[in-house]
Amino acid sequence: MKRRTQFTLYTAANGQRDSDSDSEDNDGVYYSVYDHGQRQKRKQQMEKTSHTGQSKVAVTLSISQGVFNIYTPVRDSSGNVIPGQHGEIELQVSEGNLFSVSGYKGNAGLGFVCLQVNQADFYHNGLVTTPQEMKLVGSDSCSNLDRTIYRSDCGSLTKPTGDNKLDMLTVSIRITS
Repeated sequence: MKRRTQFTLYTAANGQRDSDSDSEDNDGVYYSVYDHGQRQKRKQQMEKTSHTGQSKVAVTLSISQGVFNIYTPVRDSSGNVIPGQHGEIELQVSEGNLFSVSGYKGNAGLGFVCLQVNQADFYHNGLVTTPQEMKLVGSDSCSNLDRTIYRSDCGSLTKPTGDNKLDMLTVSIRITS
């Protein structure tokens, strides 16, 4: 029951049930009869599956603290990889939730991925010398990276969310096939 409440919060953030409905409801003076029939058929199918059916897979991952690193090859102007050099991206997350559902309410072609983060820091450097040894977990790993995205200073955030926590980032992605 609690997971459904969290998911409803993510999908209802814009106050609308279906983000595609904006363009479909704005009929101009001229429209295709074929397009109108297709929209009606799609609406009927959505109404049939929107309130019935069970989702295939739903996963919630709570993260108290986490670090995500991406290493990218650096190429010269000919497209060849430069040995001993790489690009690096690091994302440090505190108090985050990741939610994913596929086959939403029985619709096999519909899924969602939602990310909510209370605090995150994003570091980046496009050209870093590759170290001889791997970094250890908990080490000062971003000393050679530039802090790119981070929480604003106190006083600039004005709008609290659900539990009076000031979430730094909330993203919801609708996946259709």
